[in-house]
Amino acid sequence: MAMPNSASNRRPESDLFVSSARALVRVAGAEDGTEVEIFDGQVVPFGRQSHPDTEHIRLGHDPTDRTVPRRVGAFIAANNRLIVDTIDGGKRSRPLRITRPIGPELLLDVGAAYAPPTDQFEVHVQAQTTVVRLLVDVRPRLVEQSSGVSSRRVEIELSQTERAVYRALRVPMDQGAVDPATRAEAAARLDRGVDHVSEHIREIHRRLWTLQVPMHVSTSRIDTVVRTLLAHGIK
Repeated sequence: MAMPNSASNRRPESDLFVSSARALVRVAGAEDGTEVEIFDGQVVPFGRQSHPDTEHIRLGHDPTDRTVPRRVGAFIAANNRLIVDTIDGGKRSRPLRITRPIGPELLLDVGAAYAPPTDQFEVHVQAQTTVVRLLVDVRPRLVEQSSGVSSRRVEIELSQTERAVYRALRVPMDQGAVDPATRAEAAARLDRGVDHVSEHIREIHRRLWTLQVPMHVSTSRIDTVVRTLLAHGIK
């Protein structure tokens, strides 16, 4: 059951920012911070190949090579949607599977492109012995903004479990420290595994981003989530 934490009457701090990205793509199971924002007009390739000079999503190479093709496909942000484009990468090329919260799965053939008519979906890349999942959130419309901060009413809700994770991460800051706890420290306080902490922080971050809540900017997802919730008065 969701427990509401209203932040509608609190003015966000000046260092909070609403990204204008169209989509957010995350690699399922990856460590904290593994995500890419995609902006309108941008083409972001994905596969095992590295693209040093352009934004890309590299997968299937760490910690071991899972024989993902070097070039699998690309995400294209156009016409207020996110298009999944597949690429013929040679003999290892395979169709992509697209799943949605509601509705049948879709098998996207090599050389085809498709824009799922939903705001949340997954792209499954078949490797030799496993499947790599890309988790995608799309904003169909962007709230009108000035100077990067939304002026609309902000409502943030945390479940009891999410609030417990947030509070465990916040403990050092409550005691006067500058930074939040690490995943391992929070997991120890909760008597849970680090994956438990990561899972809930990823979900909170995804929800804040999708709802265009003004967020703290950091390379650490934990730092972003904790400081954003603190700034909005979430206890």
